Amino acid sequence: MASDFQSHIAKIRNCIAGNEDYQAVCDLRQIIKNRPEHGEQWQAIAELCHSVGDMDAGLIAARNFAEGHPEDPGRQGMLSEFLVATGRIQEAFDLMVPLAEKYSEHAPLHYSIGVMLSQLGRVEEAETRFTHILDIQPNYILAWEQLAQIHEFKSGDPWIGRYRQVEELEHLIPDEDKPPFFYGLGKLYDDLGDYDKAFASFQKAAAIKNRISPFNREAFNAHVERLENLFSAELFAKEQDSGIQSNQPIFIVGVPRSGSSLIDRIISAHSDVTSGGEMSLFWLAALPFDTHKNGQPLSLTSYHMEKDATWTSIAQDYLDRLQERLGSCERITDKSLVNYLYIHAIMQALPKAKIIYCRRDPVDTAWSNFRTLFGTDNLMSYDLDDIALYQHSYHRLMKHWQKLRPGTIFEIRHEELVSQPEQNIKRLLDFCDLEFEEGCLLPHISDTAMETAKNYASHLEPWLEKLRGDEKA
Repeated sequence: MASDFQSHIAKIRNCIAGNEDYQAVCDLRQIIKNRPEHGEQWQAIAELCHSVGDMDAGLIAARNFAEGHPEDPGRQGMLSEFLVATGRIQEAFDLMVPLAEKYSEHAPLHYSIGVMLSQLGRVEEAETRFTHILDIQPNYILAWEQLAQIHEFKSGDPWIGRYRQVEELEHLIPDEDKPPFFYGLGKLYDDLGDYDKAFASFQKAAAIKNRISPFNREAFNAHVERLENLFSAELFAKEQDSGIQSNQPIFIVGVPRSGSSLIDRIISAHSDVTSGGEMSLFWLAALPFDTHKNGQPLSLTSYHMEKDATWTSIAQDYLDRLQERLGSCERITDKSLVNYLYIHAIMQALPKAKIIYCRRDPVDTAWSNFRTLFGTDNLMSYDLDDIALYQHSYHRLMKHWQKLRPGTIFEIRHEELVSQPEQNIKRLLDFCDLEFEEGCLLPHISDTAMETAKNYASHLEPWLEKLRGDEKA
């Protein structure tokens, strides 16, 4: 029996290695559905679910792996990661706090709690947690970066001296740890108004990050061009499968840092709407349909659809995943960063779904991306030339989707929302077929909610023309 399981796991690993994510997801779901006594093997199942991005399936495996071991920080830590990834931050926090009280010097444990506190808006408690980590382990670089992002540095602040002491030991910091440290240092200098040093720190961090994980411009451009060429109005008209006529999901797209989180907060303040946040659920549901096979793009005249898959089955899988993640909800927002590449699939699978396209001054979005340390996504954000290319291609592709089905995509600009909030929020809710509610008029909407690039105008001068190319389109 054990050998059968190992061979099954080996098959899944081979699928992942061969970019056959759909088969891997199906096989992992089947293993979990059968629910035999996997014991320690639940860890491998959870890790494989994480590899293919099926965090809800991984959560089931992680719960099984952690069950019966309430004081094991490794097992409970894995469970908390899946809880956070599926939007259950409070549950993850409640799970980890008792462990932190027992393991007072377990830095990774306290770090994860600090991040959760930040996400829950409990900033002062988060800062206390990161301070504790740096007191017991001064070289914990990720804690330096997290502390810097939530701490407001002022002249005479003792943290400034501590940060600069670490900076003097740069030669001892491994390359992979340098980006978070220098992003944090950039934030420190930005708070102090020393924008030259801040820019230099952000630029240094981004250069290291870009060297470690470069953005593939050619592959990205080729993919966008192929989407434009393949998914034409002619192809759109030929496809007969109408999907599912559900208006439950509200998709929010836009380049990173364009205001999608603000739009999500506004809409989900409505009594009929639940925020799903950044979910990769449509991407998972759309795996049977793909414009790539085994990592290679198909021709310009066809795309791949797995056997027995239809737009209707894709829509149903997505709606089922929403139910699994969030339970029964009338309307749900989905602001996944990758959905803009799947607008054609969304239109076909869920023709009544609402799609909102967030736009913001391209220089501000470029600067906000450049000064931000992301995880494994947004590799374009570590080079301003890459950001300019990405933003241009993104807007070009969104214009293409808008032409396919006029009126399906609502375009909203951050600056107009800030200057005339009530008028624009009413238009936004009307587009989503939602009755106006006063609670959606968030009183804290202001241009200070997102940093602008005005303090770095001289540093960004070489890229202004590239960045502003689509500003009026």
